[in-house]
Amino acid sequence: MCETQIAEVDENFCSEYLSEGKGYQQLIEGFHQISQQSGSAKEVLDRVDIYLDMSDGMNYKVAQAEDDAGLLTDLVNLVSGEKAEYFRLSSAAGNEIEQLPKSIGGRIQTYVRSPENYNSTNNYAPLDVAAETIVRNHDRESVLITDGELANKNVKGVVDPKFPWAQTAFKQWLSEGNRLDFVVKTVKEERLFFIFFTPRLTAEKENSLIEAYLESTADIKKADAYHHLKFTLSDYGLTEVDRGRPSIEAGLSTTFKDWVVDYSLNRSLAQGFEHIHIEDEENFKNFLNGFEQGEYNEELNSAFEERNKLFYDLLFTNEFVNYQVADLEIKVKDFSGPFNDYINYLKCGQAKSVTFEDEEGKKQTYWCNPWSNCQDSGACVFTTDESGGRELKEVFGLHEESKISVDDKQFSTAKIAIKPAENFNVDEMYGMSHCRIDLYIKNVEYSEGRQNFDVLTWTYKNEDYTGVSESIRLAMRELKPQNKLIYTYYITFGLPY
Repeated sequence: MCETQIAEVDENFCSEYLSEGKGYQQLIEGFHQISQQSGSAKEVLDRVDIYLDMSDGMNYKVAQAEDDAGLLTDLVNLVSGEKAEYFRLSSAAGNEIEQLPKSIGGRIQTYVRSPENYNSTNNYAPLDVAAETIVRNHDRESVLITDGELANKNVKGVVDPKFPWAQTAFKQWLSEGNRLDFVVKTVKEERLFFIFFTPRLTAEKENSLIEAYLESTADIKKADAYHHLKFTLSDYGLTEVDRGRPSIEAGLSTTFKDWVVDYSLNRSLAQGFEHIHIEDEENFKNFLNGFEQGEYNEELNSAFEERNKLFYDLLFTNEFVNYQVADLEIKVKDFSGPFNDYINYLKCGQAKSVTFEDEEGKKQTYWCNPWSNCQDSGACVFTTDESGGRELKEVFGLHEESKISVDDKQFSTAKIAIKPAENFNVDEMYGMSHCRIDLYIKNVEYSEGRQNFDVLTWTYKNEDYTGVSESIRLAMRELKPQNKLIYTYYITFGLPY
């Protein structure tokens, strides 16, 4: 009954993905993206939400920041027009986040400098609710302008100066791969914060709001008027060593191109992967076996220092401020199972139904979908994680030169290279199908002293206010990027099925 519909889906799939080399690359690129999702927004809206703490004391702090360096004006100038939405924090039950009329956007500097807009209703600004709202709406850039003092009617003394009111929100935001920045202005004994929340997809680009803001305030007078602290779990660099080789050969042993021959290479450092598709699986495995035994040593290019290196010339740079990467490791898996699940997921989305009459003459609709148990294409789901696939322990290993080195300025790098495993297992190698080599940050040391948390704290009337600093300090300590996947080599063979 469904033979025609199923055959049509298979034919369309083959035509779209398997008729030429680029199709395989599209499959792996899609698989990589969907299997490495971090929870961050898949799309980022072209808008900026700005949350204003208008509690008692904020009026003169904002005015001082404007008089000293025009910090608010610079922000408003960058988000002027329809792009910006403004919200006022209020302690009114059920209306803690109040959206301001569009008309105020054009005169926001006047609005926040007017004392009449600061009243008792706003004195207990729910900063924690604002932070939670921003994290929930993670598909846009947001800015929270506040003095960092969470006042609560139910707390003795109103303000608990040491309560880490944003720890959970900061942790969630950063765990999704997003970026968090603090622009801090000292006003008398206290602080004014511009806290920038930048989604991962925007943080990876150069035109983010925070980067534009830092550039617009970069002159000496303004830069001296504030402190800037940046927090992220993605502060590492991956670059390719340029030896002037053709792109199809770059990063591969010089013997690879001569003996493997029919292959294609797609490398995306920005997305954190490279894909080598090899048409002749047996030929590659014979080459790998001979490479491990040293059969091609005389053919290696000594200028490249490539002995025992299958893949190399990937440079890792530790750019973390709060973490010191101690070492790296790789994990190797046969991922043919999850990959075939992904192919079935794509086919499920193309499946069609067929209508027929049953024995009683009633029309029935049957879903022609042998790839999933779902009842319609909208219910097609692909779920996988980094554990998907069969572990391969004795095929590939991390080259001994791939160690973190630290210079006298505490700047650390590593030259990444992949070699045959120490206990190379011929049977395991010949028994593998599509495989992936995942590069991980293995051990990380939390280095709190590398970032000046003191600028996030202040003393007022003999009380130490540490709520903001403790929120981010505790979040960063808990989020240490231990066992973080940073790069993947995919190797596929022939047709995916």
